[in-house]
Amino acid sequence: MEKEMEAPYLDYLNDLALNTSKIRHDAHNQYTAIKNLISLGTKEETLQYTNSLIDQAEEIAQGFQDVHSRPLAALLMGKKSECTPNSIEFEFQLSSTVSQFSGWKDIDMVTVFSNLLDNAIRSTMEVEHPKIVIKWGMEGNDEVVSVENTGLSIQPEEFQHLFELGFTRYGGKV
Repeated sequence: MEKEMEAPYLDYLNDLALNTSKIRHDAHNQYTAIKNLISLGTKEETLQYTNSLIDQAEEIAQGFQDVHSRPLAALLMGKKSECTPNSIEFEFQLSSTVSQFSGWKDIDMVTVFSNLLDNAIRSTMEVEHPKIVIKWGMEGNDEVVSVENTGLSIQPEEFQHLFELGFTRYGGKV
């Protein structure tokens, strides 16, 4: 049982390490481009390129400044940036009235949101107008997060398995 409980956290840590490596690699490529533009003596192009990188970073970060959990905000920004090159529209709506699951640990929130968004991204890769919408608000006295996407729907026979450890609709159990 303990091994089964550790699996999602180990998967999360592996994903985090892989994403960190990808970010480092991408950043290295951007710094290399800037360095080479400088060495070519193209001051104006270097400035334009650098400004475009800053604009892209600000656009990705926009909308997540009110997320209380910094690790969760970082995850959401990463997932949004993952959607961009795949032409997936990513929308995040956060109500100012939610406590943002204040009793939850950051690692648990990151794990839950990561799984939901990974599934949404995977699902939307096969449709013509891919879009993911996250709505985080209140319904009565309940704090509710919904992740909607234009991808394939969850089938009714899958509902009973949604909260089983390791269940995925992409090839059975993981």
